[in-house]
Amino acid sequence: MMQFNTYKQQWLESILQTLWTDWAKLGVAGYTASSPKGTVDHIIDPEALILITNTFGRWDARLFDEMLSWLALNGDLINVKRLQGLSKKFPYPEVLSAIAVKTSPHHSAWARLEANHASRTKLFYLTPAKPLPLPENIDPEFEHAGLLRAPFHDRKMAAEWTPHEPAASVLKLRSLFGINAHAEVLNYYADGRKVHASKAAKDLGFSQRGIQEILTQMTRGGGMKTFTDGRKKLFQINPLTWTGLLPADLQWKNSTSWGALQCHLWSLLHHVDTPKTLVLSSVIRSAQESTATQFPEFSDNALSSFKAEEYIEQWLQWHRSITEITE
Repeated sequence: MMQFNTYKQQWLESILQTLWTDWAKLGVAGYTASSPKGTVDHIIDPEALILITNTFGRWDARLFDEMLSWLALNGDLINVKRLQGLSKKFPYPEVLSAIAVKTSPHHSAWARLEANHASRTKLFYLTPAKPLPLPENIDPEFEHAGLLRAPFHDRKMAAEWTPHEPAASVLKLRSLFGINAHAEVLNYYADGRKVHASKAAKDLGFSQRGIQEILTQMTRGGGMKTFTDGRKKLFQINPLTWTGLLPADLQWKNSTSWGALQCHLWSLLHHVDTPKTLVLSSVIRSAQESTATQFPEFSDNALSSFKAEEYIEQWLQWHRSITEITE
């Protein structure tokens, strides 16, 4: 059986590579794609990307700080209200508060995310289980949010996103239509899916009423088509209306649910270090059960029938498949 510490390192490297690839498509500096994960096959959800980086960026200080630099330049195109709502699905709210403190001087809407936290926790990690040692000087704004790190220095290496990058379609449409749900709705339906308004609202993190109103408006204007499936009204994009505006070959991905699941499992398991199979099996099972009800679309009911070492092996196979880690 693979040692769990070895797998944790593979897990971390896989997520960080995905994050670097997505951020690079939006203009973050310092990453050169050199693997199959150097390409992006989905439309990037900027709020989900920030929230996943809030967790895994703690294990890559350079990525974390390049995100801060990018937000100073482009943070006005982030839907802060949506970010606040989606953040409830993720661990480490104090990290988002600290990011807001750094970003709000550039973009005032971020001030709504600022909050004080009483804890004093090291922000960055050296290994999955070992925090990075602290220098003598501590960043006062992060300390105010309850996090300890060296002072942040903006290298100003980030670039503005480009409207010619298909994966940045959400930012492009926000620039055209404003910071509202229209950009998310269009990109959600861009691949031709037929979906009811309630599911679209749940997947996107908006109210059903708001999404229903947008879809109704777009249907009136010829931007959407409707179909009936029993009692449900399904919506599908009318591609002729949006020719040249939406990416032709990229799909919407539920990055929020996928990312929140990864972040919660990582927050529960990154520090685990035990040679005892029964203990490790019990810890992983407990983490799995605590997330299964929150993320049913990723759950595997068959896992519960396995015991001890066999459970660990089956869990690793399941987790590799959703994380796209090859053995």
